[in-house]
Amino acid sequence: MLKLSIPSMENVLLLVLVALPLWYTITAFISWYRLRGIPGPFLASFSYVWLARIATSANQEELYRDVNKKYGPLARVGPNELLTDDPDVLRKTGSARGKYGKDPWYISARFNPYQDVAAAYNGRDIASLEPCVDDQVNAMLDLIRSKYASGPENRNRPLLELGSVTSYLTVDVITRTLFGKEFGYLRSDSDAYGFLDQSREYFPVLAYMLDVSWLRSVVFSKVFLKLFGPKITDQSGMGKMMGVADQHMRERFNGDSKQQLDMIAVIYEGIRIRAPATGLYPKTVPEGGETILGHFVPGGTAIGMNAPAFLKAPAVFGQDANLFRPERFLEADDRTRSYMEHETEMAFGNGRYMCAGKPIAFMELNKALFELMRHFDFQIANPTKPWRSRSYSMYYIVVSFTSNSRAVESISLNLKL
Repeated sequence: MLKLSIPSMENVLLLVLVALPLWYTITAFISWYRLRGIPGPFLASFSYVWLARIATSANQEELYRDVNKKYGPLARVGPNELLTDDPDVLRKTGSARGKYGKDPWYISARFNPYQDVAAAYNGRDIASLEPCVDDQVNAMLDLIRSKYASGPENRNRPLLELGSVTSYLTVDVITRTLFGKEFGYLRSDSDAYGFLDQSREYFPVLAYMLDVSWLRSVVFSKVFLKLFGPKITDQSGMGKMMGVADQHMRERFNGDSKQQLDMIAVIYEGIRIRAPATGLYPKTVPEGGETILGHFVPGGTAIGMNAPAFLKAPAVFGQDANLFRPERFLEADDRTRSYMEHETEMAFGNGRYMCAGKPIAFMELNKALFELMRHFDFQIANPTKPWRSRSYSMYYIVVSFTSNSRAVESISLNLKL
């Protein structure tokens, strides 16, 4: 009679200890071999350690900016990830009729990884989109005037955290656009549901998980999110926001000049000098592969966008591209200015992969910046050390302002973004 012996725990552990290194060595070699002809950091060719280190550095913007400068317009930054600052390549990967698809990277950058709300941002379903933005900008101005603005009769008012107020504006504009009713962050002058605090705490972790594909596939799987992800019954944070959004949706569907040019130049230069998002936002090379910038790239390879680099390209923005100088948009002829604006807008993506909230973002920037500059006078509190900056796929800047007593309606600010 055949007897089967059950291996001991020691033998199982020994087998695992031998198999794991062997498996890793084989898979690392295969990963390295696929894209061996494309230059980049050696560690990145077979491991996600390099990408993980960048993601957790709080300095993505500066570190990514130098990658293509060092390794060329197409650089390898991961076992299956490439990075480019070439606008023509980026336009091709996002073209409306192109065959490039979104990399799984995007699933972890969504509010809900398995629901698409992009259509709600384009304004087609909301006849009064601009008045919606106007209402929230006015609510922001009313809040500042009533609680923070200093004047002859009220000099001892508290400092304003302008970063918090502008974040409240963003939340209320987006929720008013999506659900027909704002969440009331400006009205309460608070992070009513703890969403913003949780987001700031979460972004360093998110940046890490975005770029390490095997970890991303686990953490953002339906099973993991169902067990450990936010839920609409949560009392704070993202889960609470999801619950309020769900309630709003149910209620909605169950019921019935020169200064302008100057400001536009400042807005474009602000976007250009500090990329709104420093993540890779990769697209997947179509099956069969393609030759890109002289290198054959196999199908399935992820090509990321190096926004910090192409937004400071000297060939487009001049040799002083690293300087904040809005005048570059005013001094250029119409054709050059249009080209620079177009290249700057690439920070929002392009073609079918353009950021769905881009029109609303530009509307907010134009209206909010104009009204703030029109009604208040700003002065930096500490010119020698004006801010600290961090970037984890998004850009965070910590800034301080103080009042200017010469203003009729002056304001004291402590801006934290």
